[in-house]
Amino acid sequence: MVEVTVTPQSSLADRPVQIRVRGLSPSQLVTLRAWLKDEQGECFQSRAFFRADGAGEVDPEVHAALGGSYSGVWPMGLFWFLQPDTLFRRLVKRDVAGSPFCVRLEVFDGLCLGMDPREQPLGSCEAERWYVGPGVQRVPIREGRVRGALFLPPGPGPFPGIIDLFGGAGGLIEFRAGLLASRGFAVLALAFFAYDDLPRVLAQLDLEYFEEAAELLLRHPKVSPGAWRKAPVSQDVLGAGGNLVRGMTRDCPGDQECPEDILILVRGPGLGVVGVSKGAEVALAMATFLPQVVATVWINGTAFLYGNPLVYKELCIPPIPYYTERIQFTEVGAIDNSAIFADPRDPAYRASAIPVEKIRGKVLFVVGEADRSFNSKLFAELALARMPPESGRILSYPGAGHLIEPPGSPLCSNSSIRGTPRPVAWGGEPQPHARAQEHSWQEILQFLELHLGSVATMKL
Repeated sequence: MVEVTVTPQSSLADRPVQIRVRGLSPSQLVTLRAWLKDEQGECFQSRAFFRADGAGEVDPEVHAALGGSYSGVWPMGLFWFLQPDTLFRRLVKRDVAGSPFCVRLEVFDGLCLGMDPREQPLGSCEAERWYVGPGVQRVPIREGRVRGALFLPPGPGPFPGIIDLFGGAGGLIEFRAGLLASRGFAVLALAFFAYDDLPRVLAQLDLEYFEEAAELLLRHPKVSPGAWRKAPVSQDVLGAGGNLVRGMTRDCPGDQECPEDILILVRGPGLGVVGVSKGAEVALAMATFLPQVVATVWINGTAFLYGNPLVYKELCIPPIPYYTERIQFTEVGAIDNSAIFADPRDPAYRASAIPVEKIRGKVLFVVGEADRSFNSKLFAELALARMPPESGRILSYPGAGHLIEPPGSPLCSNSSIRGTPRPVAWGGEPQPHARAQEHSWQEILQFLELHLGSVATMKL
C-alpha cells in the first residue's frame, strides 16, 4: 500500500514540513502533486517527477526532482513553487485567523502532466498551513482614524510592537502580521487607503495618521515600552529611541545577581515597522520623523516620494511625478512599471528625498535585484549613503522579484491588483526568489528581535 505523509500535518505557513512517500516499487517513476484552493476558489498547484529509491520511497529532502514545477533537491519545493491555474492570480491568505490553507498532497504512477479526473492517486494526505499560531488573537482596530487588525500573542505580555504595511494596492493584508505575531510580536496590520472608511485613492501620505497608529499600538497594555538588556556595570547604553541610560547595580530586577554585568531597561517607547513597496516608502518616512520607530524593515521600496506628497504638521515633501507614458508591456501582457520612475539622482528631485539622515533607529533594506517594479537596489544604496553610520544594512538577492514574502509564499511574478487596467509585472525567478524568501525571513526575525527585544516563539 502506498502511503504519503506530511510531518507535522498542521504547521505555520513559514515553517518547513517533511514529505515522505512509502510503499512504491524500487525505481518506480511517480508524480508528486500539491494543490490547494484559496478563499476565492482559485486552484494553485505544483508537481514534481521522482524515481523511488531501492526501498520504494521518495524523500524530497534527499531525492532530486527530475522535472515538473522545479528540479533538484528542494525539500519544500511542492509548496514554494505552487502556481495558479488562472493566469495573474496571487496566493494571499485573507481569512488569516479563521482557517488554514489546506494543501492536498498526492502521488501518481508515472508522469502525470494534466488534470484528468479519471487518474486516481496511489496515495494522498492533507497538510494544514496556518498563518496564526495557537492562542494568537486578532482584534479589529477602528479607533480614531486608525483602521487595521491587531494580532496579539497568547499570554499577558508585554510584547514588542510592530506595524506591518503593504503597498499601492491598498486594503488590508494580514498574513505577515499573523506570522510575526506567532513569533511573539504584537503586530498591527495597518491599512492606509482603500479600506473601510479610509480614502479610496491614495492622494497623499499623511504621516500624522501613521503617528496616531504608532501611539495607539504603544498604549496597548500588551505592548512593551522597552526591553531588558545586559550590559557591563556603569557602562552607558544608548537605548531605543536614542535615549541614553546609565546602568547601575540597583537596576537589576528582582533577586538577579549582577556581579559583572547588569540588566538595563532600554527605555523607549519603541516599535518596529515592516513595509513592502509603497509601504516601505512609508516605513522609511516613519523611521525618519517618528522617534517611536527604532527598527525598520524596508522591502523593495523607494527613498523618495513618488506620486504622492508626504505631509506632516507644517512639512510637505513634494513628490516626483510618475511618467506613465513610459509603461511597457511584457511578453504576457502585464505592465512593467520600472521605467515610470524618474532617476532620483537628478538634482531637480532633491526636494523629494526622504531626509533619512535624521533616522535614529536601525534599518534593514531587503532588495530583490530582479524587481520589475522599480530599481530597489538603487534606492536602498542612495538611502544608506545618506544615513548615519552603522544605522542600516542591505540584503540584496540576485534573481528575487518585488514581492519578497515569508517562506511558503510562492513567487508571484505577475498579478492583477486594484486600480490597474492590466496585471502588473513584479519580476523574479522561482528558485532564487524562493531562496531569498527563506534567507531574508530569518534575517528579518533576527533583526526585529535584536532591536525590539527577545520574543517567545510558539509551536504549532
